[in-house]
Amino acid sequence: MPTLEDLPTLAKRSLLTGKDTIAVSDESALQGGSKIHKLPAALLGLGYTHAWGISHTNATLEASEATAVVSVTLLSDIEDYIVREVSVVVTELFSTGISNLDMSVGITGDTDAYVDSVNCFTGDTVPAIYTSTGPVLDPDSDDAIDDQYVIQTAASKALVAEFNPAGAGMDECTTGQIYVLASLLKVSELTDVAETI
Repeated sequence: MPTLEDLPTLAKRSLLTGKDTIAVSDESALQGGSKIHKLPAALLGLGYTHAWGISHTNATLEASEATAVVSVTLLSDIEDYIVREVSVVVTELFSTGISNLDMSVGITGDTDAYVDSVNCFTGDTVPAIYTSTGPVLDPDSDDAIDDQYVIQTAASKALVAEFNPAGAGMDECTTGQIYVLASLLKVSELTDVAETI
């Protein structure tokens, strides 16, 4: 098995696949457990740090039996995070039982802040990607603010994906898959990213 000393002799590839991983050292890991974890290389190649897959079998969605808005928590506390980009990738439309479904990504109390309404019932031909279309991050908005980066300063706010079905509860869906990709960095972690000079 190759070691780090063998890097100069290893074959080079000019592509990344979803199965490729790189080893990272988790410096926040508790003592006694392994600090070494694998991370999808393609995720970093796309410029994201976090990824979540949400399917029709998600426990929160399946528990929603009434026609009501459902929030799936992605990150329980997003206070003091730098948010650069958030994307939703729809790979399979949600269907059966419901008559429509819109979803968005934002924070508690402003659930479309990062990705505005995405139709996951009829929508565009899948796969489809929607990137930073919400009012907080949209770089193409008509306001005078450059919204490409924000620091989330509000306390006790979660990063959420919100689903708004019509016609039935989310528990009726028998198909559906989305992925939420985000580029996030906690401000306090900048001390580990940059060397102070």
